Amino acid sequence: MKHRSNARSRPNTNNKLIMVLVAVSWICSVALFKRDEPWLYLPLIVSVLTALWMGRRQGWLLRAGVLIVFIIPLSKLANKPPQETNVQQSTPIKTTATIEKRDTSVIRSLVAAEETYLNLDQKMSALSKGLHDLRLPGPAVDAESVFSASLTTVDLEHTSTATPIGTSKFESHSWPVSSISKQTNSVDLWRPLLDKISYFEHAKVEIISGEHPNDNMWRYEAKGSFEALAHMKSDQWCSFEGGMDLTWERSKSGNDGAGQWQITAWKTTEMNWRTSSRRLFTEVLDTAMSNPQEANMLRRSLHYEATVKH
Repeated sequence: MKHRSNARSRPNTNNKLIMVLVAVSWICSVALFKRDEPWLYLPLIVSVLTALWMGRRQGWLLRAGVLIVFIIPLSKLANKPPQETNVQQSTPIKTTATIEKRDTSVIRSLVAAEETYLNLDQKMSALSKGLHDLRLPGPAVDAESVFSASLTTVDLEHTSTATPIGTSKFESHSWPVSSISKQTNSVDLWRPLLDKISYFEHAKVEIISGEHPNDNMWRYEAKGSFEALAHMKSDQWCSFEGGMDLTWERSKSGNDGAGQWQITAWKTTEMNWRTSSRRLFTEVLDTAMSNPQEANMLRRSLHYEATVKH
């Protein structure tokens, strides 16, 4: 009689333990559905496997009820988008936004540099006119105001060996440039060269390119050029080609205004010249055209006028 009572108590104990395991598995499954806690998978798997092993001799309905527990976490895993996919989808959007922002910044910088160039081009024209008086800057007020009160300069050297006198071959020669920069309050550039010139047939200094460094709208760094044809005191003709680095600055004024652009640094980088006993080319447009107005029309550049206007 005692053996029979023990045999009956074991199935009852197993059934109670199986029900406890099923309850634990369902609790873990519901918790995983509401919260993303990876550690809950461990008690869920252990409880389900233990319940299946202990109920291996039970009916199929009990085992099916235990296996149904896996439906909730498996469905959540199936519907969860992979993290790598989100990264791949978001990366093109971020890249496109970065490129657009960079392009906008570049365009804004180019437009600002072009507007400054057009403004400074008029000041360079005043310096070109002053060269016909054999001075840099010229005596006119608009030419002298181009330079700041204190100027850093790298000028041409005073030397008698670099003069275009007694040279018969049409070869390119370099005028020595000082290797030392100087700070001056009295601007009188290229004196060694201008003292040897009788007059300029034409002379022009201009800006080739420039930019606002680090988008600093109060500073403009530019590359400049010089081209001229001059009749020398030695009764020879010389053509000149030079280069310089220019630093322009303007000061802030009241009410968020800005002062005038002025050159604070003029650094001559090169000066080349060729000499000839006579002019190689002559302007004959006025004599070739019977009507002076037609000659003026041919010299006129509508493209240049539209660029300056807009």
